[in-house]
Amino acid sequence: MARLDSMGNSPADPQHERICEALFEGRKIDAIKIYRELSDTGLREAKEFIETLEARLKRDQPERFKKPASPGGGCTGMLVLLAGILALGAIFWFLR
Repeated sequence: MARLDSMGNSPADPQHERICEALFEGRKIDAIKIYRELSDTGLREAKEFIETLEARLKRDQPERFKKPASPGGGCTGMLVLLAGILALGAIFWFLR
């Protein structure tokens, strides 16, 4: 397995691509774990390196980063949907 230099460069290294892909997908912790395995550094150094790399990638390739989920999704969206369904059910129950 090729080692990364202090700038995270290792030409044609699939591990370097794994780090970048993890960052593009918003998986910073995975990127830190991969980097620590490759560079044999401590947690603090790896975190600082990954944050620097992430900032550089966001500057150079912002279009590759995964967009955050739209508002109204997730738990809040499901609660609103459930409340609406319950309200409609109550209305139909009272009208029968």
